[in-house]
Amino acid sequence: MKKTVILILVFLSATCLYAETKSLEYNLIIFRAGAKLDIGDYAGALPFYNEAIDIETNDAKLYYNRGLCKENTEDLDGAIKDYSLAIKLNAKYEDAYFHRAKTYERLGKARLSYNDFTTVYSLNGSNKEALINRIRIYKKVKEEIEKEALLQEQKRKNDEIEQRKRDKFFKQYTGSIILVCVDLALAGWGTYQYLDYKNTADNYNIQYAQIDNTTPANYYILFSAHKTALDKQNSFLISSGIAGTAILYTVLDAIFIHAVFPVDVAFNYNFNTQLTQLTLRKNF
Repeated sequence: MKKTVILILVFLSATCLYAETKSLEYNLIIFRAGAKLDIGDYAGALPFYNEAIDIETNDAKLYYNRGLCKENTEDLDGAIKDYSLAIKLNAKYEDAYFHRAKTYERLGKARLSYNDFTTVYSLNGSNKEALINRIRIYKKVKEEIEKEALLQEQKRKNDEIEQRKRDKFFKQYTGSIILVCVDLALAGWGTYQYLDYKNTADNYNIQYAQIDNTTPANYYILFSAHKTALDKQNSFLISSGIAGTAILYTVLDAIFIHAVFPVDVAFNYNFNTQLTQLTLRKNF
């Protein structure tokens, strides 16, 4: 029993000693950090505040002081983050709002800066510096809003111009695009008819070379194959004639008629190089 009591007492003593040692260590870190901060050695104070925050994570003043160090060592984004953490822990932290407002201004975020200066003034109506800065920043906010409005208006006008261009293009060229697509379809149809006719004619020639046409039965077979080949040939001639006529009309319309193609399609022939050029000029 006595041994158990002694062990408990030793454990409690060790725990208290550890807590006291940790407290002394923490206080020493805070002292060193504060000493560096007081003489304006922000870069030197920063590591100590990092250590202190690792030990105590819920102290708004530690985040605020580290924010000061970051603000004065040009880590503006880091300063904003620390000021925000301080405000999260203490929603009425006037100094944190004030310095965050100044940092936002340095980052060119006038509206956020204005909001924070407004909060400072609402927390402390006697803070004349916050009021002066709020009035001064309001001018920048107004200019920023006007600039954004101007940019949005310019973007709207540019979008309208682009839309009119697209509408004009489709209105102007839809007919010609359809005509070219029809030409391509007819050309494809004619090509298919030609390949079909050629295949049928080749089969007939093979049969003619292999089959004895002196017998009535074989003669009838060759006659039927020859008739089929002629039918395929007629289909090819009709399809190629239609496709050729359509393509010829497209060329004439693009160069002379302009019933479908816009007038800015021009035909040029270079006598020196003997090259023909079809030019599509977009006049919009």
